[in-house]
Amino acid sequence: MNIYDISDMTGVSIATVSRVLNNSPKVSESTRQKVMDAIRLTGYSRQKHHSSQSIGIIYSDSVQYNGFNMISTLVNILNSRGITPYLWVSDGSQNDLKPAVDFMRSKHVYAIVCDNTYLPSSAADTLLNFKSESKPPVIMINSYKDTTGFINVICDIKDTFSSLVSNALKSGAVSPAFLFSSMSEFCLEMLDGFKLACAGAGIEPPAEYMHLCSGGIADSYKYIKLLNEQGKTPDAIFCSNDMLALGASNAIALPDVRITGCGCNLCTEPGIMPFDSINCRFDEITRHIADTLFNISINVPVSTRTGFTPYL
Repeated sequence: MNIYDISDMTGVSIATVSRVLNNSPKVSESTRQKVMDAIRLTGYSRQKHHSSQSIGIIYSDSVQYNGFNMISTLVNILNSRGITPYLWVSDGSQNDLKPAVDFMRSKHVYAIVCDNTYLPSSAADTLLNFKSESKPPVIMINSYKDTTGFINVICDIKDTFSSLVSNALKSGAVSPAFLFSSMSEFCLEMLDGFKLACAGAGIEPPAEYMHLCSGGIADSYKYIKLLNEQGKTPDAIFCSNDMLALGASNAIALPDVRITGCGCNLCTEPGIMPFDSINCRFDEITRHIADTLFNISINVPVSTRTGFTPYL
């Protein structure tokens, strides 16, 4: 199989196939997709640099449901394409990430995917410090730092979150609260968006209305119950994931308190859960990562930063 075969299969010129392989912007998206589909179908590679057909995946030991679903979906896609994924559950510390990278190297993976969504904010810096000529390309999911050397794929959550909080404040809310599950970059982006919206409305929420609920649904339930008993019930509650939102909704019986989660993975039918949920487009992010891994395997240039805008 060569470039001429790809040209014959797709009905486009050899020059066009070459432009697609070199990630040229001078190709329509429909043509690019047609050529890439043919490449995937045939397994064509210009240059077999990556004899290994395995990749590594590092993810948090406190991964939430939507994060686990993303990893599981990615594994299924990779398996269907004949790529072996090696998984490493991490706490994000240097003492844990160093053996993780060493393990991936020992398996001769051609790329590493690190789901930074629920890892501590220091994880990206720690991984960057391990960079060497022998380390394969690293795809970071939801690392918001401007670091070179990584392929960053992110959910642009900050602006969307800030807009949702602003809308609630414009609708009359004066005591908003934010519950978050970890000190990851993903959660801290939402916290920044929350603070930005409050500052724009001239509101300075007390520290107790920005609470870390590392215990998940049980933590958010107990904390909102505590605020209720103290007569400090928030009039709008924003949560970093759907499990926290479910706990908050179970703890409060006031229909006029707006509760918003994040993830949109607890149910498939809208309106079933007693709260709104931000769709972080994790399914699209997962497919993009799978395609990026494929492009790396056939030496096609890939974007070093791709953002997905979430929506309610």
